[in-house]
Amino acid sequence: WLYLYLPLAVILLLGGSLAWVYLRFNSIHRIDMGDALAPASSSAVDYLLVGSDSREGIDASTPNVGAIGTEVTGHRSDTIIALRVEGGKATMMSIPRDLWATNAATGRNGRINAAYNESPANLVRTVTANLGVAVNHYIEVDFVSFSRMVDAIGGIDIAFPHPAFDRNSGLNIIAAGTHRLDGSQALAYVRSRHYVEVVDGRQVPDPTGDLGRNLRQQTFIRTVLREVGATRNPWTLARVVS
Repeated sequence: WLYLYLPLAVILLLGGSLAWVYLRFNSIHRIDMGDALAPASSSAVDYLLVGSDSREGIDASTPNVGAIGTEVTGHRSDTIIALRVEGGKATMMSIPRDLWATNAATGRNGRINAAYNESPANLVRTVTANLGVAVNHYIEVDFVSFSRMVDAIGGIDIAFPHPAFDRNSGLNIIAAGTHRLDGSQALAYVRSRHYVEVVDGRQVPDPTGDLGRNLRQQTFIRTVLREVGATRNPWTLARVVS
């Protein structure tokens, strides 16, 4: 009986797990991109990662809700990153949302994140036309999904050389060192455009503004990917997939 039922139980467990992953993957909302995406023509695959500032799903019980703000309606492209995967390596290029570019739909010049207002497909076309990046895949994440993803892996470790804060995003790091950020704190970290460090008792604003925020976002993405890649806990991986 052991030789009969043990392999059967393993097969059922693996089959059930694969079926669950398949169902979760197919439950992800898809966007019709028309002809905006280009088929991959080489070993390199290019993704456009967009962080939407949609507040949908955020209520009064959400941590750090005051800094996020539930009164903001609609959604805009708060973050734009071109990600290239080639030969087992990944490289990122942040695209400042205030970058001056020609809108593919209107032909007018303006901030590149305004192209998202027409549609995600128009944002892809605008990135391709202005930067020469042939996008193969499009991925979008909003505030709620972002926070839950970080919480799914139990938070992430970010090193702070000095205490830091941003009253606009809600970031508040009271001591230098490595801090384990949960979903709401990580969101405050990557949203920070008014980043201030406290150096020897003096408040020192980050002079790089949105460019500094781009670097912090890249640090965050590398950290998350490293955390997910290092985990061997099946329950943690299941939460990440979910």
